[in-house]
Amino acid sequence: MTSDPRAGSPAGQPARHRARRRPRTRIVLAGAAAVAALGGGTAFACMGGSSGGHSDAAHHPDPAVRLIPASQAPSAPPAQISATRRPTAHPAPSHHRATPAATPTRTPTTRPTPVDSPTTDGGSGSGGSGATANGAAVQQVLALVNKARAAQGLPPYTLLSGLSRAAAAHNQVMADGCGLSHQCPGEPPFYDRDRAQGVSAGAGGENIGEGGPMDDTQQAIASMAVNLTQGMLNEQPPDDGHRRNILSSTYTHIGIAVLRDSSGTVWMTQDFSQ
Repeated sequence: MTSDPRAGSPAGQPARHRARRRPRTRIVLAGAAAVAALGGGTAFACMGGSSGGHSDAAHHPDPAVRLIPASQAPSAPPAQISATRRPTAHPAPSHHRATPAATPTRTPTTRPTPVDSPTTDGGSGSGGSGATANGAAVQQVLALVNKARAAQGLPPYTLLSGLSRAAAAHNQVMADGCGLSHQCPGEPPFYDRDRAQGVSAGAGGENIGEGGPMDDTQQAIASMAVNLTQGMLNEQPPDDGHRRNILSSTYTHIGIAVLRDSSGTVWMTQDFSQ
């Protein structure tokens, strides 16, 4: 995980399909090579930095999350998380991916189902054909994030449509075959993707995560998104890049996008800016 001296803060491997097992969570730290494992099948990563740099439809048991530091892998179920902030020169992205047991086979030809909600300025991500928009996941993640910030004496983040659009587009690229990554082939870094959506800020960051499979219901999708976010908040220093992005004293805005693909995998991207 790379850190941005100007970004203040308070204080993986593919999913395997295993029958009737709880989803796994993976977390990979970009730049810092820190991996966390929580008991489940999810993964996530994050990154941040300053503008000058680049920091089945069938029922499944509740997903569990586990964190494994890059330096050491605990015995808990594998989960990957990576957090990155824009460094003064270039921020490193972070992502989180969750892989549930009994994950259905993914159908590359089918577009994932985006689950995004309108932002305060009216923006929201777009989805593939047949996708159904749902703001429950985004609103629950935002509520969890701002509750954690309030506990640290920090002001709440405000949803920004430009950031949410950038996050939604990145979810689609990851789900379309790139996999959990802050920057997919042929894709610009997150800070440039944000700028392309009209977001101009001196500092920014990104958290990404993935987990599943989950049922195609608002409740199931929101549950995974909240699970991934809680895993990030549970990180401990020094491998807590996602947590620091969420609890930054520099950032003031957030963009959140959640998408469920045809295999039941839930993808989430959180973008941050001043």
